[in-house]
Amino acid sequence: MHHPEVLAVPFAMLADYYLTLYGSALSSKKYGRHLRSEHYELNPRWQLTVTRRQWLNPRHLFLVGAVTFLLVLFDAMIGRYPEFTKFLHFFVGMILTTFLCLIGRHTCNILLFRYVARHPASLSGEARFSHELSLAISQYQILMVAIPLAAAVAANPTDFMIGALASQVVLLYAHLVWGAKYRKANRDRVRDIEPDNRDGLPSVEPEF
Repeated sequence: MHHPEVLAVPFAMLADYYLTLYGSALSSKKYGRHLRSEHYELNPRWQLTVTRRQWLNPRHLFLVGAVTFLLVLFDAMIGRYPEFTKFLHFFVGMILTTFLCLIGRHTCNILLFRYVARHPASLSGEARFSHELSLAISQYQILMVAIPLAAAVAANPTDFMIGALASQVVLLYAHLVWGAKYRKANRDRVRDIEPDNRDGLPSVEPEF
């Protein structure tokens, strides 16, 4: 194998998923009694499985296997087609950076949840986060990574670093898509429960 770092990708993808489940379980305890959000998982594709704490997820395992297979295939083709090296470095940089950033965020959350559990007096009161606010907070955290990565790419534009920066652009775009889907679903939900306003009755606002 020309680039054994490819094998880090499936471990990072699996770690992201299982740390999500673990963080979700921890957040529902002491921390979740004070700071509530609509969804722990931001990606609507995985919200139901995370809510159900589905530790064995065939769809996720298939995705991990498919991504790993493609990267290993790219690595195998480098011997005959050296130009694939640039593509491999780019994609490994993009995928690894994506999931390592997510793992770092999960680790931060888990440490915070455990701290609150050990120090219950450190948090009081109750606040509710809308899903849009959670998405906005996540987008701002992505910018914290994207800005120094952009500076690093400007100083040393390697294929791996360009892929790393691309990962943050993709994540920002994904958040915009998730936000648009959430707003559309929210409008549909309000329309379903909204009374006929022809009589001048007020609209029903959704509660979280």
